[in-house]
Amino acid sequence: MSRSKEEVLGYRLQRKGDLIGKSNDNEYFVALDEEHVFSMTAGALYVWSLCNGELTVRDIIDKISKEANIPYSELEQPVIDLVNQLLDLGLVEIKE
Repeated sequence: MSRSKEEVLGYRLQRKGDLIGKSNDNEYFVALDEEHVFSMTAGALYVWSLCNGELTVRDIIDKISKEANIPYSELEQPVIDLVNQLLDLGLVEIKE
């Protein structure tokens, strides 16, 4: 699905699924159900965990930017790309 940058930045997302484990290689596993389990990096897991239904994607990028001392402009597109993947996989949903 094609989503505009401004559209995605305004989304309030709610995470779906549960964190069920971690591998020795720092991969994290999130399950939607018994048949749908996904692996994530620590960074992806952190973004997913911030999807609480309250923060917008813009808020999430701003929070990470301040915490990691990385310019917002460097984080914006990678986080938008990740959010689009999470949406496509059903690991987050758009809150109205």
